[in-house]
Amino acid sequence: MEVLDNILKKETLAPWQEMDGKALVITPQKSSVHELNPTATFVWKKIDGATSVRTIIESLCEDFDVTSEQATTDVVGLISEMKEKGLLIG
Repeated sequence: MEVLDNILKKETLAPWQEMDGKALVITPQKSSVHELNPTATFVWKKIDGATSVRTIIESLCEDFDVTSEQATTDVVGLISEMKEKGLLIG
């Protein structure tokens, strides 16, 4: 799956802050605030412009009790949703 080799970047115009284990991300261009659950926050924090999707999935499996298949499905879906909401570049 080629998406696993992608390197993701956060939208630079989307400031964020973590509070109580959840990230709040603002997309000013859409006048929206997005509250990420703890798992999505974990993924969000791993998106740094240098780490591949595959590495993020491996980290998720190490830190959470989840299979590689489930982590892959969840992370790929989450990334798609983040792109649709304007949280990621590319």
